[in-house]
Amino acid sequence: MGGGRSRWLALAIAFGCLVPVTEAATGAAEPVPAADVAAPAPGQAAPAPVAAETQAPTEDAVKETTGGARASASADARADSLAASSSAPAPAPAPAPAPAAPRTEVAAPAPAPAPVKVEQVAAPAPAPAATTSGAALSWAPPAGYANYPVTNVTATDTLTTVSGRGGDVLIKLPTDRAVGPITIADCRNAVIIGGSIRALPSAKVAGHDQRAIYVRNCTGTVHIEGVHIDGAVSGAQTDGIAANAPKAILQIQNVRVDGLRGMSTGN
Repeated sequence: MGGGRSRWLALAIAFGCLVPVTEAATGAAEPVPAADVAAPAPGQAAPAPVAAETQAPTEDAVKETTGGARASASADARADSLAASSSAPAPAPAPAPAPAAPRTEVAAPAPAPAPVKVEQVAAPAPAPAATTSGAALSWAPPAGYANYPVTNVTATDTLTTVSGRGGDVLIKLPTDRAVGPITIADCRNAVIIGGSIRALPSAKVAGHDQRAIYVRNCTGTVHIEGVHIDGAVSGAQTDGIAANAPKAILQIQNVRVDGLRGMSTGN
């Protein structure tokens, strides 16, 4: 409905522009009034009739007519343009651009350190500490052994038998020389600490196989510590330590035995 009204309005404006042009063209075409002619006097010949002068339209009138037609066509085109612009829907506004997301700078991860090859070298095993009679040992002598009855062994070329007579005994060896084989018999507890024993130059002693230390028929703890047994004697065949005491506890610590020899016939 709004487009039709605009079109009629445009046509009315164009028509108003054409009215003066039409009036001008009409005025130019009106006939010029004839001049008064006096009636001929009687007896005079009537003048010849004057031909009516027809005036062709001037060049300005033609231009005005042509210009009016062009103005009418221009007005029609303008009316059509206004109607089209009025009826056409207004373009939708472009959507506003979305706000850009805030830029977050992320630091690049630091390069991982190159692996370092570590060569593991096993530490050398510590050398075993030498144990002496004064050092701490795995097994201690029986409590109160220092108060046991003492038996001193001094023989160097014969077998010595120490009898405990069913009780305790503390056996002491010389510190300046080696003694012959020892037999410990019929005791409860017996203790030997320190000294040296050397084998005799034979395979048998008193009809029995030679033993540097022989424990027999004891019932308690027999503690042998810090004794050196030397079997490197020409003609000697011997055991280092032997026992026939199933009820006894035999504790042997820090004992050195070397040079022992034997054969299939004995020892």
